Amino acid sequence: MCPANAISPRPAWRDRLLVRYRARGWRGFTRLYNLLKPVATRPHVEMSTRYGSRFLLAPGDEVDSHVMREGFYESEVLEALRPALAGPDAVLWVVGANFGLYAAHAALYAGQNGAVFAFEPMPAAYALLNANIADAGLRCTTVCAAVGAENGIASFRVAADSSFSGLKDTGRSVTVGQIDVEVIALDAFAPLARLSADLIKIDVEGGEQAVLRGARNL
Repeated sequence: MCPANAISPRPAWRDRLLVRYRARGWRGFTRLYNLLKPVATRPHVEMSTRYGSRFLLAPGDEVDSHVMREGFYESEVLEALRPALAGPDAVLWVVGANFGLYAAHAALYAGQNGAVFAFEPMPAAYALLNANIADAGLRCTTVCAAVGAENGIASFRVAADSSFSGLKDTGRSVTVGQIDVEVIALDAFAPLARLSADLIKIDVEGGEQAVLRGARNL
């Protein structure tokens, strides 16, 4: 569980109702969502995870929907991260942070002098990442960039489901467009941050080898 002082207040009743509706798999969720969360207002659903922390989620996204149904997404990954964060000055790099599920929780567990760096190139996901970090008052450095073998600019494929967007076409979702994004090599970024890494979590839809090629020194 999260530290007691990290547990956030309960989300609004509309959000709690939507999360329960999604978790139960009842029909008519989209109609209820459109009724309770009109586009003119905040379009995301706020929920508390099984660990007690609060997040803004996009119900149309596959990972976000899984969190709403199950209370978290691949909690075994978070449990694997926790021992590496036990030191007072542990440093974690989260490459492909999405909306910040692991980065935010890692920041909760990091020691007083620890650090979490989160990289996310999708503007929409990056905005959610920052909102979730800010709402929880966490110490986490976010970078709006992809991570690869070398610094530069690359075309980032935008899929219908942002969970499967990336620098490569994975075939897991229909590509609906592309944008140019900054690409950073971790070996070039690390000296600027004046930090090494105790652990690097990578989830970049097929680009993992490029990330590692750009992090040989790190």
